Order: sequence, then C-alpha cells, then structure tokens
Amino acid sequence: MHFEYAIFVRKFAFKSVGQQFQRILSQKKDSLNRNKKVKPFIQLNFGKIIAAATIGGSTLAVSIKLYINFVQYDVISPDKFIPLTINKITPVNYNTSIFRLKFPKPLKETLPITSCFHIKDDSIQIVREYTPISPTDERNYIELLIKRYNEGHLSRYIHSLKEGNIVEVRGPILTFPYTPNMKTHIGMICGGTGITPMYQLIKHILSNPNDKTKIYMIYANVTKQDILLLQELDQLSQEHADQLKIFYTLDQPPDDELWTQGVGYVSQNAIKNHIPGPQEDVLVLVCGPDGMIRYVSGDKARDLSQGSVGGILKSLGYKQHQFVYPQTAVSSILTLHPTNISSAVTFTSSAISTIQTPINVVSTDNNKVIAVYYTYWKRSSLAENNLPWTKITHVNFAFAVVDDQFNLVLDAQSQTVLTTLVTYAHAAKVKVLLSVGGWTGSQYFSTLSSTVTSRTKFINATVSMIKQLNLDGVDIDWEYPGRQGMKCNAVNQKDDANNFLALLTELRSALGNDKLLTLAVPTSPFDGPNGTISDVSPFAKLVDWVNIMAYDISVSDTYTESWAQFTGPNAPFDIPNTTSNRISFKSSISNWVNAGMPSSKIVMGVEFMGRAQTALEPMSTSQYVKRNPIVPQGDQSDQMSADPCPDADSSYSGVWTWRNLRQQGLLECTLESDSLWTRNFDNVTQTPWLYNSDTYIYISYDDPQSLYVKAKYTKQQGLKGIAVWEIANDNGQELLNSIQILNKNIPSPTNDCSSSGGSPSGSSTGSGSFHKLALSGPAIAGITLGLAALLSIIAFVYTWYKIKRAAVVGPINTKFVSNDA
Repeated sequence: MHFEYAIFVRKFAFKSVGQQFQRILSQKKDSLNRNKKVKPFIQLNFGKIIAAATIGGSTLAVSIKLYINFVQYDVISPDKFIPLTINKITPVNYNTSIFRLKFPKPLKETLPITSCFHIKDDSIQIVREYTPISPTDERNYIELLIKRYNEGHLSRYIHSLKEGNIVEVRGPILTFPYTPNMKTHIGMICGGTGITPMYQLIKHILSNPNDKTKIYMIYANVTKQDILLLQELDQLSQEHADQLKIFYTLDQPPDDELWTQGVGYVSQNAIKNHIPGPQEDVLVLVCGPDGMIRYVSGDKARDLSQGSVGGILKSLGYKQHQFVYPQTAVSSILTLHPTNISSAVTFTSSAISTIQTPINVVSTDNNKVIAVYYTYWKRSSLAENNLPWTKITHVNFAFAVVDDQFNLVLDAQSQTVLTTLVTYAHAAKVKVLLSVGGWTGSQYFSTLSSTVTSRTKFINATVSMIKQLNLDGVDIDWEYPGRQGMKCNAVNQKDDANNFLALLTELRSALGNDKLLTLAVPTSPFDGPNGTISDVSPFAKLVDWVNIMAYDISVSDTYTESWAQFTGPNAPFDIPNTTSNRISFKSSISNWVNAGMPSSKIVMGVEFMGRAQTALEPMSTSQYVKRNPIVPQGDQSDQMSADPCPDADSSYSGVWTWRNLRQQGLLECTLESDSLWTRNFDNVTQTPWLYNSDTYIYISYDDPQSLYVKAKYTKQQGLKGIAVWEIANDNGQELLNSIQILNKNIPSPTNDCSSSGGSPSGSSTGSGSFHKLALSGPAIAGITLGLAALLSIIAFVYTWYKIKRAAVVGPINTKFVSNDA
C-alpha cells in the first residue's frame, strides 16, 4: 500500500505597491497550521554514556572544530541564515535602492534560475524574500532591488542600514524552475517590485543564444518614476527586439510628455493585445501586489501559494482549477484538461541548491531497474536535488490523483518539486515517471475506467501532463481493481479487471512506445467475477513492467486479507513449510509468473520501513504470537490519522522508517539493536525483527541483510529489478547500497555502526548547502557529560588557584559576621 500525507510549505507573496492596486487589495490570508516538530526520542544506554563521557572532552573539541569547518566552508545556504556584508548601496529613485551583498568567497556554482533570498530582521522576527537582479553568472555577490514602504517593517529596516553593515540572508530559494525553450512563448504580467523575478528570468533567457523563447511583458506602475530598471529593460528590448516586447501601463501618466503606452489598470484588452493567448506551448507568469494578482489571475490559495485561475486570465480561456484535499485546508492544484496545455502560474518558493551533474551515471540500457518512489511530503528528509542518482535508474513521483470529474490533479507544490526533480534526474540520465493513484488516491478508478468518455478524458489529461512536465512515463497505482482497498473506493468486482485492460489499451495507444507505462500491483493478480484472474498476459503486452508491492503483509496461519490476528513479518522473503496459501516475496513472484506475466517484466517492490504491533504474550524466539488489534504508535513522525472516507476511524499506522529506527536509537548499528530492544533474525522468512520485553512492542522491518537476500534472488530469477517505497526513508544509503547487487558483484552487508549511513549523493551538494553533524543519542549524552566534566575541572583549578593566592596574599578588607547577628 502506498500512503499519502499532506504537508504544506508556506509560499510568500510580494509586497503590495502602487495606488491602482491598493484599491483592490484583499485582507491578509489566514496562516495555515504548520507541522509540529516532534522531539526526537533517544534511547539512553547508561553504560555507553559513561564510556562516552571519558572521551567527551576530546569528542567535543573535534565536534566543534568540524562544525566550524563546515560553517566556514559554506558561503550561502537555503536552510540557514548566513551573515553577509552590505558592500555597496546604489539609490535608484526616491524610495528604492540596490543593495550589493558580498559573499565571503566566490560561489562554486551560479544561482539557480529563478531564485530568491530571504532576509530577516531579528528584532521583530520578520522575514521577506527578494530576487537578485545581479548578473546570472555573478559568483562574488548578489544585488537586491529593494523598495522602501512606509508600512513595510523589513524594507524600512534594510533602508536604515549602511555600507559595511551585516544582514542575515538565507537562500537561494527556487521560485520558478526554468529550463531553456520549455515554452516557445512566455507572457509576463507584473507590477512594482514584481519586476525582479521577471528581470532575472529575462536576462537568463536573452543571455543564452540557444534559447529561442519569445517574451511578452506588461509592467504596471503608478508613475513613470516608479518604473524600476527602466533603462535596463529598454536597452534589452532594443538589443533583442525580435525576442522581447514590453508594454508599460501607468496609473498616473506624465503630464509633461507624450505617453503612448497604457493608462490605468492591467486591462483585458491590454492582455489580449500584448500577451500570447491560451494556445499550445504558452506560459503566463504573474507577479506583483495581491490586488493585482487577484484581478489578473485570481485569488491565491489559503497557504498563499498559487490558487485556481480566475480574473482576466480565466475569462480569456486559461484554465486551472482548485481542489480540496480531504482532512486538510485548501491546497492549490494544477489540473490539466485535454484542451489545456498552456497554463497561468504565480511565483512560489521552494528551496534547492545548484545543479551538479553526477559522474559514473548508471545506464538503464544494460542494467536491472532500480526504481524509487519519491514523495513531495518527504522532501525535508531528502531534497529533490539530492537523490542518489548514480545508484538508481528510475524515479516514480507520487502522487497525482483522479477527482470525481476524472480530471488528473497535481497540486502546485508537487508540480514545482517535480519540475526540479526532472531537471536533476535527466542530467543524471535517470528517468522520471508520474505515479497516479495510491492508497487514498484510487477512489474513482473503477468509475473512470467504466466508460469510453471518462477514459478518454483521463488519458488526454495524462498525455498532456507528461508533455508539459517533460516526464518519461506514467505509473498507474490503482489499489485495487476488483478488490476493496480504502473502504470508500468504488469497486466493481465483475468488470474492474476488463475495464482496466481497456483503459491500459487506450493509454498505451495514446502514449506510443517511447513513453513508459508501469503498474503498481498487489501480490496476486487482480480480482474478477470468479476471484483472482488466471491470465494477465493481455496486460503484459501493454506495460513495460509491473511493480509488485510485496510488503505490508503477514504469514501467520491465521492471516486475513487486511491484518492478522497474530504478529508476523511485514515483508517476508519466504514462508514456513507448515504454512499454505500465504503471501511472501517468493510466492508473489510465482503468482504473477503463473498467470502469464514474463519474469522480464516483473519489478519487485521493497519497503524502506517496518511496522509495529503489540504482542499479548512474551516473544522469546518466535515472532508469531497473539497480538493486540490496536496499532501502536510507530516512530516520531507517526501521527493519528484516518482515511478520507465518511466515518473513518483515526489510528496510528505503526510505521517505523529505517531512518528513524537508526536515528532514534533503536538500532545502534545496521544489524545491532539498542540494549532496550532485542534484535532477532528469522532464517526462514529472512526478516529481522525487534522486540521490547517491557512494552511488548514488536517491529518487523527490512534491513541491509534481508534486502540483500531479496535483491540477489531477483537477479538470479531474471526479474526486471527492484522498486523502493520510498527512498526518503533510507538513512543515507544504508539500504539502497544493499540492493546494488542487482548491477554489480558486492559482498553481503556487514554490521555498520556509523550513524549517518553516508551522504545521499555520495558527494558535496555544492556551495549552497549546509552540512549538519549526525550524532547518536549516546554520543550526545557523552559529549554533554564530557563538557560538564571539563567545566568542573576548570572550576576546581580556578578555586584552588584563588585559595592558594589568598593564602599567600592574605585577607583584604574581610569582614566576619557572627551567625547571631
């Protein structure tokens, strides 16, 4: 099962400017609740703490030195505020200046396009973002065009600073991921300081002789004096007259000269006359005050990111819709319809660092598939620019979903992350597929596949999205045809399998053979009117491969379809001889091969996590005992949640990601547990499991040892490869390394007691990254005690010195007071 979690990232709006837009400014948007940070749980081993304390002072000194070296190495960071010096201030007009911020040393990479920087004022804890206007290839400094607003706390603060002062900066933050020639025509509508991201993008496009994109811009201001970068823009439009067209409009045109440009609001006629219409291969960017954005392209979403298209652009035919995710606030969504290839977007923020093309790229032609699922809600654990590119061949981005009108829906935040992901992946020769569906996203598949009209609508939208986002294919994750997944899913056991076959037939025809079509499937073929279908060969002819989800299962004798009454392994490789008609990694392969799926089209799914259960009796050597049906809380990220169905009950998932098994201290080493837990390895099911005798908590999971067994068997059986749910759950590359046996000869894993598991990419992430030291719980405690011991020694020496000095010099002005006083 593939589960989705909704996480929102704040998108920032540009500060309002111009009297014409002040008339239509809205009230401030309500802030969304942010995810609560959970205090990490540390398993304390007092014997190891005492041992660690004996070297704590040395460890502390080394740690501080390493930390200082890391900080000195980094110039800027998208994750941390860095102090930069204001090197130069150049006034532009009566209320706007250019602030040059000098880097302590040159950047190793140029800034991503388009990107901004956050600046903060610690005195009132306010952060705003500003887009650099400095040359795109400049590595020694950034220049920020900042207008002073009377009501703007941060702009007043920045304008109060002088040359030589320090300002705290965080970035670069990607605001719109651009690739050359991504569209043949780009329309830009901006007002006031909303010109800065447009200016950055314009210069980038025009500086590349191979980028033939034509740019059409409407720039609105109050007076001519308010037009920022006027000379620079006019020069660019003259030098590139065939590629850049600019139309200015003013609320108050000058009285002393002939004004031949626009007057007043950004009107519908102005957009019709100066911006490309909603045709194929057209993109429209809008940036400026809230009122202008609302008037031109509609309200932003509640989280201040792009909302549904409205205003003038909607009336002109630019289509985009808003969808409400169950159990969440309103989220902005990109919805592609068959007739809508062009789209209108506003600038939003998400952090990335500069691109570095990996070396020793894995070729997909002569190697087994190593596909990984990547989800936008896990990007805080693993950023989209930092996947282990040299060790994977495919990325399945999860998830787009189908709504009740059979539209293909992908929210704006996911779109931004996916666009960046595709750029990095393609640079590394890694293919990217869009995964559609998932556990909570399969509600309407049965209805969708039942008619030609609904299938055609979905297929056309899918093809359009693949084209627009430059994807390599689509992965259909219907959970499950003919079988109940989430309890409010539509299910038609009689016809689902046949309708699914019709959908895939038509989808393959529309995609052609140059795009990948894969399926995420259960451990046995789909259900038909008489139970599991026995022949899947018609499906095999249409798909490139199937990803068999051989996890979230149990092998106890009392196993039921959803959960067992007994504890049992989450993802067993094999099953006991005494067990019949039960599920395992091996049996699921047999189920599909016997039904007609070629071995060369089978990719086996593995999971980089485990699940917890509560035993009702002690577990000495067997992992099969009666269990409590109530699922216990898993790791620190596990929260009470419910499926988006009426009257669905909330519960914990019991999930322990591999990352948290290691980082929360349950596993001190890859094959060794903390003293509070007992690690066992079942040689029949080839699975490790943890047991806590105090709490009766049992955790079944996969580790490097068990995954090595599965990957080696996959290779021996001539299968297509391995698919991982999900890559961000790894700790460094501890688990991913173990399945590299698919494409190279490596020995079986040994016990690794390092805490980090290695960096995700195996190399530095560039000058824009900030490195953190990974320390285990005992190490942290040892350092703390070592520091305390060091301070105690210093205090003792100091006291001894004072006493000795007092004995030599004698008391000075000492007054003795009686206790009776």
